[in-house]
Amino acid sequence: ESPLLHAAAVREPGKPGGYLEAATVFWDYYQFDHALRLLDEGRRKLNQPALYAYETGAIYENQRDCHRAVEEYMRGALQQPHMQAWQRLMALSRRPAQRARIEEVTAQAVSGPGVSLPALNLRVALLESQDRRDDLEKLLTSTLEDSGSFEMLEHVEQIAARHGFDALGR
Repeated sequence: ESPLLHAAAVREPGKPGGYLEAATVFWDYYQFDHALRLLDEGRRKLNQPALYAYETGAIYENQRDCHRAVEEYMRGALQQPHMQAWQRLMALSRRPAQRARIEEVTAQAVSGPGVSLPALNLRVALLESQDRRDDLEKLLTSTLEDSGSFEMLEHVEQIAARHGFDALGR
């Protein structure tokens, strides 16, 4: 690993761009382990565990480690909805080889009490993209039953209304 590239990563402490810039150089030359190490260092030093989730996921995809790639994309999708990691998860969900894994992680994110809005929105988007109305209705019903949050209840009612699930409304 080049000390100059590592120095570039830390030349502006507190700013994520340096780590990403230096990691990209390693990534461009297929030195994935060095790139991952720099991105991880940036996450730790900046205390942002979901930082670089899209880039880390892409590196894992390049290494053909789709299991870890999906984990990273999921981390990023929950932190920054509708951004690159979210979009990549949605694209991968259309691939037969990744469909089951993405189904598993998105279903797990909305299971049980305390579901977050980003997790619910991601799962809803996945079910909508696959035209799975029955599963969507079941998800909304269980979320209504398990949630004590007014914000969540209101959000679920809006989704239900958009899909014509009148029985789920007030």
